[in-house]
Amino acid sequence: MSQPQGTPFKHSRSLENYKCEIRLLRLKPCLLLNDPLEGTIEYVSLNDNPVYKALSYVWRGAVNDGAIARATPVLYIHNQVINITRNLSAALRYLAVSSKADFVLWVDAISIDQSDDVEKSWQIGQMRRVYSQASWTIIWLGPPSRSSSRAIELLASHRRHALKTQAYNVPGMSMLPPLPPAESEQENRDRWNAASFGTLFEKEISSDTPIPPYPIDVIDELLRREWWRRVWVLQELVSTKHGRIAFVCGRDWIDTEAEHVFGTFLSTWDQLQKELGRQPAQLHHRPWFMIYSRLDFTGSNSNPKSLAKLLRDAYAASLEATDPKDHIYALLGLASDAADLNIDVNCSPTYEYQNVYIELIKKYLERGDLWFLPFCQWNSRARDSLPSWVPNWSTPASQRLVPLSQKWCVEVAIAMRELNQGIPTFSINVVTNQQYVHLNAVLIDSVEWVAPIRPTVLQSEMEDFAIRGAVIS
Repeated sequence: MSQPQGTPFKHSRSLENYKCEIRLLRLKPCLLLNDPLEGTIEYVSLNDNPVYKALSYVWRGAVNDGAIARATPVLYIHNQVINITRNLSAALRYLAVSSKADFVLWVDAISIDQSDDVEKSWQIGQMRRVYSQASWTIIWLGPPSRSSSRAIELLASHRRHALKTQAYNVPGMSMLPPLPPAESEQENRDRWNAASFGTLFEKEISSDTPIPPYPIDVIDELLRREWWRRVWVLQELVSTKHGRIAFVCGRDWIDTEAEHVFGTFLSTWDQLQKELGRQPAQLHHRPWFMIYSRLDFTGSNSNPKSLAKLLRDAYAASLEATDPKDHIYALLGLASDAADLNIDVNCSPTYEYQNVYIELIKKYLERGDLWFLPFCQWNSRARDSLPSWVPNWSTPASQRLVPLSQKWCVEVAIAMRELNQGIPTFSINVVTNQQYVHLNAVLIDSVEWVAPIRPTVLQSEMEDFAIRGAVIS
């Protein structure tokens, strides 16, 4: 593979914070996927309401695409060369061939000077605004696979069929009126897809023609893509409140009511699972969390979430990040109490993630809020050098313990308040360079047994356990 020609790229100047500036990539269209990627950089202020699209992708996603296998992952800006990841290269190539005009994009790897930690820090602080002001957010799920086009068509088919039959789904009616004859071949296929989907849930469907098995494996492959796993994309997905989102996989787009296309499939799956007495979300759970979060944040009854709630949800969804600090930074922009917590984003490589985690918990301790204690995991302390009272939000999902029931925590907190007639006070001391937390608490009961590993059980089973209070000291 030949080396790219040109000098290494360097941004012409720094962004100006007081203007809320951003850089935009004006990507030139391409005829072929292997054509060189070319573009220019523009400096604009968010205060001037510029028109642009924002890209949501994963930096290091897998790329197994023969159409671009030989393409060098670089972007040319005039005669300068930007080295980019293969997944970003794939995304830009498919976008460049999909348009006959320039594509104006905000792309973090290009729009932010990655060598400038100060710029990265304050740009991260305004990322929610970047995505909220974008006319579109393009969600790049990755290059096509053998089954991705089929999966996207099935999802679109579910949505069309649901909208078409909505008037016939009347709660409480035992006898439903028959559907009128299909008006098109597409509507007929949508009905067959719906019938095939019903067989997964033991639905008896009268048909003179055998109903084909539903290809749930192709949906599952799409829902397991790397994009759904990353914590940063949650902010990018839910922040586009006034614009629109589009899911893109290769040349296939879902750009009309995209969140509802996925939401219809996921909610229908849940409903039919419950009818059979099964647990919902038997497919991978992350898409449920992502899509429902999008609908929660952008719906008419949207309810802002605190950082504590976001951290609990992201932890439960096992979202991942390359930099452990991002488990906090990626959620700050969404948190309703971010201003009160007053945590500064610091992207300096010398600022360790342990400092971020400890600083956050100190903020809650100063408030007398102990919501985080069920997430503390003693078994990883020797490796991560965190105090025992600070959760490690970056613990791999395979090593996580099941947190105590939130219901228990609320009951214990109520009992403490009733017995103490007030909220306990807390203080943090530093002793011989080791940080300890000292709490004034109330004796509720005694510990009767201790298990080395907290059992993994269903919520219904957890509520049957006998709870004995503990002294927090």
